[in-house]
Amino acid sequence: MRQRHAPLKAGGSFGEDVALGVCAEFRVTVRATAACEMYMIEKEELSDAFSQLPESASATLRDVAVTEALALFVNADGA
Repeated sequence: MRQRHAPLKAGGSFGEDVALGVCAEFRVTVRATAACEMYMIEKEELSDAFSQLPESASATLRDVAVTEALALFVNADGA
């Protein structure tokens, strides 16, 4: 498996593409280089929240998750 490294900036997130069903699986290791706070939203809680949104809003947020995931890979590859 190919490894990619990319910094996660303050306020950043990861895993939303899996939680939103954009992809089935994604393996990630995250290492903090400084003290930080980390918050987690369970997939079921996110799904419940999304189910209450109009379909257009859900689709927009899924598109953002895809864009962010792709940007991570492009930036990690140096492209």
